[in-house]
Amino acid sequence: MRDLFLVLIISVLMSGCISLGDYLYPVTTRGTTTSTVETTTTTTITTTPSTTLSEFRYPELRDCEKLRGKAKDDCYYDLAVDKRDFSLCDEIKSNLLRTVCVAAEKRDRGICDLINDSETRDKCYYGVAVTGGDEKICGYIDLEILGDTCYLRISKSKKDKKICSNIKFPTIQNICLSDCTIREMSSDMIGTVGKDDHISAIIRAEGCKGLRVSYETDPEYLSLINQSISRVSEDDEEIFYEFMCQRGKSEIYLYLKVGDEKITKKAACGTFIAPEECSIQLLANESKLDSRVTEDIHVVILAKNCKDELISYYVKPEYLKFINWSFSGLLRESNKISSDLEKIEMSYECNGTYDGILLKIGVGSKDINTYVTCRTKPECSLEFLDGKSKLEARVGENVYLTVLAKECRGKTVEDSAEAWLSFVNRSTDKVKSNREEITVTYKCEKATNLFLFIRLSVGDEEIIRYARCKH
Repeated sequence: MRDLFLVLIISVLMSGCISLGDYLYPVTTRGTTTSTVETTTTTTITTTPSTTLSEFRYPELRDCEKLRGKAKDDCYYDLAVDKRDFSLCDEIKSNLLRTVCVAAEKRDRGICDLINDSETRDKCYYGVAVTGGDEKICGYIDLEILGDTCYLRISKSKKDKKICSNIKFPTIQNICLSDCTIREMSSDMIGTVGKDDHISAIIRAEGCKGLRVSYETDPEYLSLINQSISRVSEDDEEIFYEFMCQRGKSEIYLYLKVGDEKITKKAACGTFIAPEECSIQLLANESKLDSRVTEDIHVVILAKNCKDELISYYVKPEYLKFINWSFSGLLRESNKISSDLEKIEMSYECNGTYDGILLKIGVGSKDINTYVTCRTKPECSLEFLDGKSKLEARVGENVYLTVLAKECRGKTVEDSAEAWLSFVNRSTDKVKSNREEITVTYKCEKATNLFLFIRLSVGDEEIIRYARCKH
């Protein structure tokens, strides 16, 4: 019976959200006899606790936000100590407990020594000890169950089982000495209300033989369908969980627990909606419907609820040559839509000149018409940019020639000059766009009254200008 009370007390304490003082419980202080402490709040507890502390967990911020008054202050304090996030001290309304929180942050046992209230003083020693990892301070705690919990926390943190020898209660000492670890093997955390796509997870428990297997959900929108075992029977064992979505929510916390170890996962439950009718939409802003001969036309459509439908196209007159299609950025040979929302890009090459080519694209029984234009491809030409060129300089300074290349994309750029001019640099070796400025720079090596030529060519086109180098 003593162990049952013990487990209940420590599980409530380590939840961090509920103060020990909020319940009726037997208290064993170091060097004193057992007595009963009664507070103004009376709470009936009907759950029979497990001797493996299966409900053991530390608080989360969302837990604290649900509470009020002293319980809320206690929760913020326990969370600040557990997470080492002492900005949470500012959330505590009680001046005394806020001081205790500051003591834990500063790891100052001297502040605790000055506190008269034994319960608050014990909390203070606990926070300073756990934060600083100093198990000696645990010995100052009068409440034996809290002192043992203090040793347990520091032992787990330091991975030092020698500290477990200070623990009085056998149940807590067994937990302290346990090497139980759990890890996730696989999981599917997305399900749908009213459908068979359930939420599932597989975890592996190592060194946990004899410990209880359990779970918890927050909020309680998941119902358990299958849990492969209720208690670990081997030193190395896999555990399978399967849950059904009861209500839709995008964020459900799922705690998978073995003894006092747990894995926290986020699950999502969607609501089943009957499929809508297939529809297609031309994305004109992302399409290129006007091009030149030998260049490409791109048509982008958005297909909604058209999964497994086939794509087709029709061209009249036949001045477009099909190249390929991509689905959401991925090239595919198949013309079958693979998802309920798919962006499809179709590429064609203009192989003739025509204004108003009909392009009909079909998805299943739906189709959409658009018109494209293929124009004659203009010839490459160069324009001298006088205002952006410098053709006169002193010896040792640079002269440069700048031209505008129009419709010369992909053409090779070359240059040459008189011997008294030395090459410095050229802005590009190949034209990258249909309108691009190109600059070639030379250095004056010798003064002369002669005009020195600079030639810049792009493909078969060229421009020649003359520079002068002065003293």
